Amino acid sequence: MLEPRAPRPDLRLECLKKLRDAGVRAGVICAPVLPGITDAPKQLEAVVRAAARAKASHIYANPLFLKPCSAAVFLPFLKEHFPQLLPEYERRFKDKAFLPAAYRKRISELFGKLRVKYGIVRESRWKTAGRTKVRTVGAILRPRRIRGVYCGSHYSFSFNLDLFSSRNSRSLSAESSRRFHCS
Repeated sequence: MLEPRAPRPDLRLECLKKLRDAGVRAGVICAPVLPGITDAPKQLEAVVRAAARAKASHIYANPLFLKPCSAAVFLPFLKEHFPQLLPEYERRFKDKAFLPAAYRKRISELFGKLRVKYGIVRESRWKTAGRTKVRTVGAILRPRRIRGVYCGSHYSFSFNLDLFSSRNSRSLSAESSRRFHCS
């Protein structure tokens, strides 16, 4: 309902797991978190639990922010599907695009606790090999080719990634080009 043409969450998590199994640093950004719709602690815990099963290297949440151009589309959607929430959203977003700091802090603290509970600790982007710091596989990812195919209810993506050194943007090796099929 909220993302009618986006890949289903289970397909996204399957893709995440394939990337992680291939050694790519990848995770989840849960956004936007919608007050009264997707912000219940049990709902958010289910997302973190699923991300942990998919071996996410990180997970973060970003509460909804509504700039006027987005509000013009989102508020009619809200009126149609969640009319009981419309007055509260109109009040919260009347003069500002962002939710109060206390709400953002509550979501951030909840995700911090859930990351610890499910063992999703932020991986360092750097690893020490002797005296030299070496960038992990999650270096700079530059897509060479991305192809999406609409399959009725979701998109199936096939893409190649070239991994580049953060120092000189040269390809690390022929083996660093990997092909992933995430559908």
